Amino acid sequence: DIVSFTSRFIEKNRHVFKNAVIRLDNRTSDPCCFCRINDNLFEMLLMNLLTNAVKYNTSRTPRVDILFEQQNNKYIVRFIDNGIGIPRSERKKIFKKFYQAGDAQTRSAKGNGLGLYLVAGIVKVHRGTIQVEAAPGDSGTEFTVTLPAAETPAAGEEEGRT
Repeated sequence: DIVSFTSRFIEKNRHVFKNAVIRLDNRTSDPCCFCRINDNLFEMLLMNLLTNAVKYNTSRTPRVDILFEQQNNKYIVRFIDNGIGIPRSERKKIFKKFYQAGDAQTRSAKGNGLGLYLVAGIVKVHRGTIQVEAAPGDSGTEFTVTLPAAETPAAGEEEGRT
């Protein structure tokens, strides 16, 4: 269950996001959203998207809303933040290896340009897609991850694994 997995991840790593508000909203018709994921890789995806949302944010209280939706046999996970946003001209480039938006003098946070490259690779390994656009309201960024749904947990999978 990707919703429960994400909730546990946030609680386990609350110290990393101590000054941020992270809210989960399951808008699916099912209480459980089963996807086949590699736990370690999906944790990396969550860590990168959430730390970027906090790091590239000038708000007094960084906020990330994680919305879970369902379309046919896919789950859509939207990460919507109130950060500084990503200019339209940069959006196609941010998933490239070593790419960082802006220039070295105007960049508000330091990084190596690998985080979103890794996120895109993790999504691809899970046979999903990722898109980025401006968050509703002209402030922040919205990352949309689409993953194939699994009907039920596979027989023999360990308890607590998705």
